[in-house]
Amino acid sequence: VTMPICGAGPSRALSAGRDPNEIGAGERTALTEAAIDGRLAIVLLLLDAKADVDHQDYGGWSALHFAAQESNAPLARVLLEHGATVDI
Repeated sequence: VTMPICGAGPSRALSAGRDPNEIGAGERTALTEAAIDGRLAIVLLLLDAKADVDHQDYGGWSALHFAAQESNAPLARVLLEHGATVDI
């Protein structure tokens, strides 16, 4: 089950030793879910915890794909600055 995305959930989960790359529904990680929701602060928290920036869900989509789909330039920029691959 993916970490909670709202509130202080991810911070508490990471402090408790949860894996930031834990796979949840749809083969998505918390980073992917945060990108879908446009939650930049949570994306930064997860990236700092070494979340896999290039993880792909069941459809082959990464967090960067979702940021681009939503035209979320600030989120896309952060993902690229953390090494997101553009050609996956």
